[in-house]
Amino acid sequence: PDAGRDAVAACGKIRQDVTTGCTVRMEVAKKNMEKGKDGLFKQIHGESGVELFVERLYDMIVSDSRIQKFFIGKNISQIREGLKLYFTELLGGPKIYKGR
Repeated sequence: PDAGRDAVAACGKIRQDVTTGCTVRMEVAKKNMEKGKDGLFKQIHGESGVELFVERLYDMIVSDSRIQKFFIGKNISQIREGLKLYFTELLGGPKIYKGR
């Protein structure tokens, strides 16, 4: 018996079930995001929660010497605002992110 061939044969039998399940879950998640039903946005208290998260994140970034070098010469306040809009939309809030 060839263990490698047996493993490939076994995986081949369940591959469609695995990929179908993944596709279904991705479609459900996409529809929930489109409808604004993503509970995570509500759990973090909406836009105020996103704002608090981003502010704390960047407070840590500007005080961490290991990370600071990546932000030298960058407009931190503009980056913060963009990230707030991005996370708001990503987590199920209003679609307000326009990109860079």
